[in-house]
Amino acid sequence: MEAPPVWAVLPPSTAADALSQLLTSARRLAKPPGASIEAVIFGEPPDSLRSTIADYGARRAYCVTCDHGVPSSSAAAAALAGLARDHAPRALLLPDLPQGRELAARVAARLGAGLATGCRWAETCEEGIRVVRAAYEGRASCTLLIVSEPAVLTLELSSATAPPPGQPADCELLRVSSPKPAPAGPEVLEVRPVDPFEMELEEATVIVAGGAGVGGPDGFALLGELARRLGGAVAASRVAVDAGWVPYHRQVGQSGRVVAPRLYIACGISGAVHHLTGIRDAETVVAINTDSYAPIMGRAGLALVGDVREVVAALIDRLDEENATLGSP
Repeated sequence: MEAPPVWAVLPPSTAADALSQLLTSARRLAKPPGASIEAVIFGEPPDSLRSTIADYGARRAYCVTCDHGVPSSSAAAAALAGLARDHAPRALLLPDLPQGRELAARVAARLGAGLATGCRWAETCEEGIRVVRAAYEGRASCTLLIVSEPAVLTLELSSATAPPPGQPADCELLRVSSPKPAPAGPEVLEVRPVDPFEMELEEATVIVAGGAGVGGPDGFALLGELARRLGGAVAASRVAVDAGWVPYHRQVGQSGRVVAPRLYIACGISGAVHHLTGIRDAETVVAINTDSYAPIMGRAGLALVGDVREVVAALIDRLDEENATLGSP
C-alpha cells in the first residue's frame, strides 16, 4: 500500500518563494523516507513555479483553478478540504502568514484535524509528527505531538532557502476546479497591498531602510513610495527612530529588529556595528550614501555614492517607466 503523501500548500495571494521552503520541510515529514511529497497551488502556475515544484521533488501538483477570480478563504478551504478527503495526505504544510493561518484553521475545522500554527520545526517520529513552536511571545518554545492524520501545520519562513535535493522529479500537474462561493458567504471585493509602514519586517522580502541621511519624515515618505513599488517594507536606523521620524517598531539593528530580506536598500545609513548586526542575514544589500567610506558601503553588494533623495527619486521614475512599458497599473 502506498504511503500517504505530505502536501505543501501555497495559499491564494501568497509569494511563490514560500513553496520551496514548504517542500523542503515536507521531505522531512515523508514517512517512510522517500514517500511522496505533493504541492497544492491556487491559480495557473507560471513556468518558474512549475520548475520549483519539480526541482524540490514533488511528484504531483494539484492546481486549483477558480473561474470567479481570487477564491475567498471559504472557497479555498472547501476546495482544499475536499482534495484532502479524496487523497488522504499525512500532513498539510502552509506558510505561517496571515493567509496561511486563516486557510489552515478553516481546513482543520472542516476535516476535524489537528492544527499547529507558528511551527519552527516539524519532524516525523514513531508516535506521529513532532513540532516545535514559539511560546511566551518568542521567549520560549514548546514541543507538540500530533498523532491524528492529517496534521495541519503552518511553518515559519526564513530568508535562507535550502537548495533543491538533486534530480528534479517527474511531476504530474492535475487541475481541480474550485467550488463557487455560497451566495450568502463573504466575497473578496479587492486585494490591497500591505502599506510599507505596516508590513511586518520579519516577513518582508524587500526592505527600504533610512537613516540620518534621509533628512526627516518627508524623506521617509519618499522611501515609502519606493518600497510600495517594490512590494516591500520601510525600516529605519536607530538614529532616525531617536529623531522621531519613524516609530520604534520599524527600527532594525541589535536593539531593534533582526531581519533577513532578499533585498535590503540602506538609504543614508552609515552602518554602525549594531545596525549591521540586524542585517547580517540579508541576502543582497544596496547602499546609497554620500560618504563612500561609510561602513555600510563595505557590507553592500552594490554601493551608490550620491544624494539619497535624488537617487531614490530616479529609481522611482525608472520603476514607473518600466511598469508603464509592461502595462502595469
